[in-house]
Amino acid sequence: MVLLILVLWVSLGFCLKLEEAKRLALENHIDAVKGKIDLKILEERIREVKGSIFPKLRFSFRYTRWDPNYISAFVPENKYNAFFSVRQTIFDRSLFKALEVARESRDLQEEILKEIKNTLSAEVEKIYWGVVFRKEVLKEKKETLKYWEEFLRLAELNYKEGISPRHEFLRAKAQYLRAVAEVKRAQSQYVESLSKLKAFLGKEDISEPEEPLTLPKGTNPQSGIFLKEKVLEKSLRVKLKEIALEESKRYPKVSFFFNYNFENIMDFRNGRLQEDTRHGYNLGIEIGWDIYDGSVSPKVAQKKLEANKIRKEISFVRKNLRETLKALRETLEALETEIRALEETLEASREYVHYTTRRYRLGVGSITDVLEARRSFEEARISYLKAILDYRLTLAEIKKLLYY
Repeated sequence: MVLLILVLWVSLGFCLKLEEAKRLALENHIDAVKGKIDLKILEERIREVKGSIFPKLRFSFRYTRWDPNYISAFVPENKYNAFFSVRQTIFDRSLFKALEVARESRDLQEEILKEIKNTLSAEVEKIYWGVVFRKEVLKEKKETLKYWEEFLRLAELNYKEGISPRHEFLRAKAQYLRAVAEVKRAQSQYVESLSKLKAFLGKEDISEPEEPLTLPKGTNPQSGIFLKEKVLEKSLRVKLKEIALEESKRYPKVSFFFNYNFENIMDFRNGRLQEDTRHGYNLGIEIGWDIYDGSVSPKVAQKKLEANKIRKEISFVRKNLRETLKALRETLEALETEIRALEETLEASREYVHYTTRRYRLGVGSITDVLEARRSFEEARISYLKAILDYRLTLAEIKKLLYY
């Protein structure tokens, strides 16, 4: 009893759901991992720029042993010097502009990370439903094999009892062997698609997807923002901040400094040359101004050209994305109509299979009718599943474009 409960718990608790697959992709896929690391790098860049605003403290100590035969009487044989300094920036426009660039770059990376996650989620959906489709096809092929296995026994019985000719039995046998081969091929395709999913998720020990391939309800996003457009807009903001950073280099820089020095020297005291110490400080304000730097204007011009290029790209991408979204939504509508038609075709094919099979059992139908009926039903079933898969894939493409 305990073993049965454990088996049920494992089978129910570890079946792979779509949301779990998305979570694994966002944790393990290299694009998501790199995006998170890039965001941390930019956080450290902000800390680096902030650190440039704080005062800089420096301490140094130097000891030198001189050969008495080498130095003059005015230099101590054991020379030491201690130095301590403080420098604080009072005004440097470029530092504050660099901080703005770093913050905007961090915001840009956050948008890029959103786009990466959105893209990965959409790709997981496409691969996941592809696996589910292959699983459903394999299931259908096995059902077909089971049908032809039972039909082969019926055809053999009819042949032995003289109800049907030998060639019908041989056709039934050939159809059965063909069904066996199709099951093997479907099994191979399913395993291949499952391996692709495992590779994408970066995890080998995952269970098979258990969700059925059905038409989703109420999951078509009607509104949202284009992530690609949002990323480009953030890129433009970064570029404008970089222009301001380059222009800020024309402004003067003001800083405060304080220095304290301690050292030993040789000095005359009481008419004799003796070793003594000297210490003291100095402080002040330093103003530096690059009155002319010929490299600033070309750099500003380059940044402005790059900003203009991004503006052009935003305009192009915005129009392209809207047209793409419109086409995808029209595809969804067409697929909905196709799926409804295939449902009717599938139901009719199922009824026709039952009809031809009953006639053959009664000895009044031909095997040709049975073969065509069963083949039509299988094709209708797989076409129906393929249409639902196409619907799911199209929906995933829409989700990849939009953030809502």
